Amino acid sequence: MKVKLHMAIGCGKFNRVIHLRTDGRIKIGCRHYTREEAVAAILEKYIGDAADEYIAKVDEAFEGCEYDLDALVNDTNWEVRAAVAMQGYALDVLVNDTHWRVRTAVAQQGHALDVLVNDPDSSVRTAVAQQGYGLDVLVKDLDSDVRAAVAQQGYALDQLVKDTYWTVRLAVARQGYGLDQLVNDPDSDVRYAVARQGYGLEVLVKDPNCEVRYAVAMQGYGLNILVNDTHWTIRREVAKQGYALDQLVNDADRDVRNAAKIKLEELQQ
Repeated sequence: MKVKLHMAIGCGKFNRVIHLRTDGRIKIGCRHYTREEAVAAILEKYIGDAADEYIAKVDEAFEGCEYDLDALVNDTNWEVRAAVAMQGYALDVLVNDTHWRVRTAVAQQGHALDVLVNDPDSSVRTAVAQQGYGLDVLVKDLDSDVRAAVAQQGYALDQLVKDTYWTVRLAVARQGYGLDQLVNDPDSDVRYAVARQGYGLEVLVKDPNCEVRYAVAMQGYGLNILVNDTHWTIRREVAKQGYALDQLVNDADRDVRNAAKIKLEELQQ
């Protein structure tokens, strides 16, 4: 099987790593560029013949080169093999690849999930959970990322709401489940998620964590309390909500005063 793929340019060398980009961008290092952006980046670093050589390579990549996927299945570079897997090709072979990223790509294609659900790498098992497969097994996984992925599927939330790891409980909170329990969670990120759901605001308005109180202010709740908060970002949010502007226009913090002035001007229009 032969397809046209875009080559990627990495670490200053033009290699055989394949990245298919449907938006017409090419990868250079860790970023993706349009042709115009790629040329501009090259000209910032190179001049003369060196710049011309790199630009020529960019043009070659954008034209697309024909590759034989049958050969690339066995390429020595794992990124190439992962790119082949993302094409949905040779998955029966790549499911046994030695590199976890390749097997993850296979799982993301929804292939051989019955095998990959028992993969030794947690990232592969996470990809399996994200496919909604094997949740009854993965809910008991020792890795918290896997269990969080199970929670994101809305599975066994009554069990995962009590998980020992905060990222799992955070995933549960984002599902809107068990908020009556999670409102008192020991982790502030979880309580923040609860506040963003608009739950338990009468409790969270007094939370010791400023980010949680900020989330409460964003809900427009407890502004009469938060207008006197010790943290300026919260008072600024109160100003943006249009509350107590006569007070906040004279706030000790410049950003709060500016937010109050802008809101006043908006209301007077």
